[in-house]
Amino acid sequence: MEDADPVLYSTGFDESIAHMSDEFTHKAEMDGKVTDIEGNYVAVEYEDGSTDAFPLRRVERNSAKGRHSSNTFKLMPDIKVGSKINADDVIAYNDQFFDTDGHTLHFKPGPIVKCALHYAPETYEDATMVNEKLTDRMTTKTVKKYTVKLEADGKIDEAITSFEKVRAGDVLMKFETMLGDDELNEFLNIESSELNKIEKKVKRGGKIIDMKTYRTSNLEDYSSSIQYYIKKIDDYLLKDPASNAKLLEEKGSSKQKILNNKKNSKVKPGSKIGGVNIEDDEVLFEFYVESVDTFSKGDKTTAHTALKFIDARVVPDDKMPVGVETGDKVDIVISSFSVIKRMTNSVIFSGLMQKALKKLNKDVKDILDL
Repeated sequence: MEDADPVLYSTGFDESIAHMSDEFTHKAEMDGKVTDIEGNYVAVEYEDGSTDAFPLRRVERNSAKGRHSSNTFKLMPDIKVGSKINADDVIAYNDQFFDTDGHTLHFKPGPIVKCALHYAPETYEDATMVNEKLTDRMTTKTVKKYTVKLEADGKIDEAITSFEKVRAGDVLMKFETMLGDDELNEFLNIESSELNKIEKKVKRGGKIIDMKTYRTSNLEDYSSSIQYYIKKIDDYLLKDPASNAKLLEEKGSSKQKILNNKKNSKVKPGSKIGGVNIEDDEVLFEFYVESVDTFSKGDKTTAHTALKFIDARVVPDDKMPVGVETGDKVDIVISSFSVIKRMTNSVIFSGLMQKALKKLNKDVKDILDL
């Protein structure tokens, strides 16, 4: 979520989340030090002489397997080359999920909002009303993967080879698949025909944030156009400052770990890449397009733990209820029965505690004339 807040009061659990999961943090396996920070990677050396590296940007598949998300990490404030680290220290974190005071990470479950309990047609059962401001605060970014699989003799007419903005309908790759018989292709004049050209188009606009290629044969075994675009993508990724990084040689062994984002990977025939089988003499191109998804009517979310709801209506900010005593504009309206029905009484306690802390903060600032 683009605009999430840490809770204002805590039992301490939100501080432990960063150490319970590896999905949105990078932690040190043992005592050691940071040896290199370059491009997309942070390299560390442990006290036993072993080395490791943490990518600061990666694209991951979500649990539903239909979408991907960009998991971008930020270094802890005190991490730099030469920094000493202890086992389980957090080196980098995703700042959409965590906030830090410089030392401790605090989980950000979502935006803190002003809520009203009211029974109305729009709040029947799991339904709710939200204002326009909250839909913007709950904006998220999702990533769609587009794949193109070609045989060795396939021909690529054009393809995007850099991280750029794209609109719905833009062509990621225009290609044609040959029949495998040169004389037949020549007889049918396939190479010059527009009828057999296929276009892989963007369904939803956004920005390309990653590209990958996988092949099962040597590069020279593919058509000249396939070779050209594989090299073109490779060259771009290696020159991109956010992707480029060094080659780290692991101490104590002859094995080398490549710490760059080069995607020209050779795999075994029959390999399954992201659900796509790639056989002998085939090549697979992957394009990842990141799009902005604004919270809107029909979307589902939760308000503090298990109090779930579906947005039934987006109301203009100036049309939402206003507190008689406080003058606060309400961000969301939920059913007055939802808390009881869902047995989520902690929502009331949480809301009152956070309201009290915000009032205390305001009063202290007024007293100190801040």
